[in-house]
Amino acid sequence: MDAVLVKFSTEELRLACQRGDIETVRECIDRGAQINDRRSFDPNIEISLALHATKTPLYIACENNRFEVVELLLAHGASPRIADGRWQTPLFIASVWGHSRIVRRLLLEDSDLNHRSTNGSTPLLAAVSSGLSTCCADCVRTLLERGAAVDMPDHSGWSPLVVAVESQKYYHGAHNLDERQRFVDMARMLLTHGADFDWVPSQNRSWRKLRWRSPTDFSSCATPLQRVRKLGDPAMNALFDCYLFSYFLLRIRLCVIGPCAPRPAPRRRGLFGRLVARRNDVGGARYGLVDEPHLARHVASFLVG
Repeated sequence: MDAVLVKFSTEELRLACQRGDIETVRECIDRGAQINDRRSFDPNIEISLALHATKTPLYIACENNRFEVVELLLAHGASPRIADGRWQTPLFIASVWGHSRIVRRLLLEDSDLNHRSTNGSTPLLAAVSSGLSTCCADCVRTLLERGAAVDMPDHSGWSPLVVAVESQKYYHGAHNLDERQRFVDMARMLLTHGADFDWVPSQNRSWRKLRWRSPTDFSSCATPLQRVRKLGDPAMNALFDCYLFSYFLLRIRLCVIGPCAPRPAPRRRGLFGRLVARRNDVGGARYGLVDEPHLARHVASFLVG
């Protein structure tokens, strides 16, 4: 009998999380409902019902933007790392819907910033893909500030910067200026955090990628910079022009400095000490600059931030 009561309390908890009824949620927890209930996927029932059964109460609360319920569940030990049938965590679904307040709360817990779903997408990539509201842009900013991998692609090889540039082409006309500017703002955030503008999707595919798309297709092999030049609006082109000017200017400066630099004095260890490393090919007494393209991207990002 107790097992039956726990089962019904758990079902009531899930429905209360969807409605945002915090009093019922508190009562269900007091009656012993399973706060981390997640059932296995059942292929014998309808797909939407089967996927809904794999969602935890915390996942349902995050999906429906119930912040008070999320606070209560986390206070009673709900785990933010349990994924549903599509391997999507509560942080992932909150990023998809642009619930920035919940995203910031989940990041205070032990949440996986770079968790991949079934198609390889991360919370950052999901937030950029659905970036049709200001809240999605806030989610992108929050995830980047907390250290999300800026160039982690999905299984098709698309990085967040590729998605931000590519998504802009679907919004034309004067009535879509706000949406287009939002993708420009997200691209600026990604570049500020060191995103690679020369990222080639066809060279970063995983083994799970479907074979229907040709590796020589423009959408598969074009870099973010090539997409901007062909598809981007004037604001996106101006952003990349500003970034690339500073980037190549720094690359030229690094070439003038030379591939090697003297060993830094102990009192000068700091920023300069982090930018150089021992070069085995020129002897132990000489040090060389670390990854010049990455360094130039990192420094140039301050000029577009």
